[in-house]
Amino acid sequence: MAGNYNPDEPFGAPANVGAPVNTPANEFCPSLLRDGHGFLFASNRPGGCGGDDIYMTRSHPEHPESGHPETGYGAPTNLGCEGDG
Repeated sequence: MAGNYNPDEPFGAPANVGAPVNTPANEFCPSLLRDGHGFLFASNRPGGCGGDDIYMTRSHPEHPESGHPETGYGAPTNLGCEGDG
C-alpha cells in the first residue's frame, strides 16, 4: 500500500494486510497518512479503551543494509483514550 499509492488513481480492491494489523476484531475506516507510509484505522480489538478506538500503523522502513523495503506493517499504536492527558 505505501509504495503504490497515487492520489490521481482510483482505489483498488480491499486488501488484508495481515498481522499485526488485521485481527479477528473489526478493523475499519482506513485512512492513509499524508506521507503514504502508513495509515490510521478504527478497531474494537481487545486491550483498547472500549468501543471503537483509533490506531495508527506504519509500513516497515527500508532495511539499512540492503536498501530493500521490508514488507508489512508495524504493530498498531492506540492513539489514546479520552482523558489521556
